[in-house]
Formats: sequence, C-alpha cells, structure tokens
Amino acid sequence: MSAVTDINLYDLLKKFPVYRGGAAEGLIAKLVVAGPGADAWRLGLSDEEQRILGHVLTTEPESPGVEEVRSAVACLGKRRLGKKMEDINNALATAESQGDSQAIDDLLLMKRLAREATSRLEEF
Repeated sequence: MSAVTDINLYDLLKKFPVYRGGAAEGLIAKLVVAGPGADAWRLGLSDEEQRILGHVLTTEPESPGVEEVRSAVACLGKRRLGKKMEDINNALATAESQGDSQAIDDLLLMKRLAREATSRLEEF
C-alpha cells in the first residue's frame, strides 16, 4: 500500500474513480477531467456542484495530506463495495430462486472477492 505515498490525489482519482455514485460525483469527475491547476469555477458546474465546492473550500482550506487521502479513498472504496455487495446479494437471491447453479457459483466468487477487497481497505 506504500504506492499511495508516491501518487497524488489527482492521479489516484483518475486511476481509481471510487467517487462514482457519491453526492459529489459530477464535481469530482469534472475536476479530474480538467486536471490539476484548472479553475474549478470555470468548469460549467451545476448549482449543486458549486454549493459542494464552495462548502469544501470554506471548511477545508488546505490540501489533504497523504493519510487523509488514504482514509478518504478507503472510505469511498468501502462504500462503493458495499453497494456492489447489495447488488450481488440481490442477484444471488434471484439465481437461487431460479436454480441457476452457474450464476450462483459466479456470484459467490464475486462476493468472496468483494469481501477480500473490503478487508484490504480496512488495512489501508
């Protein structure tokens, strides 16, 4: 996990878009596309995105440190995996009710992988 110290927040979010599905998804996606140094206020933000950006800038005036980035990415990743786990569980229930053994096997594997990824994020 030491690779996080060698990567900045921009690169991390570009490579691992764990922000998808969150309240600030549109804002973060626009910032990632625009790249470092872009004037966020000139990105054609929606009213909600402007509100979120204004709130963040007034409450968090300094750039996050490495530990804050790690924590935020782990939290977003766990939240995203939690949502995916719900989808897997729903699909598993459907496959079980239909007696689709191949789908059950595939979904159980996906469930194990999601649990392992969540466990690794706990260590992050």
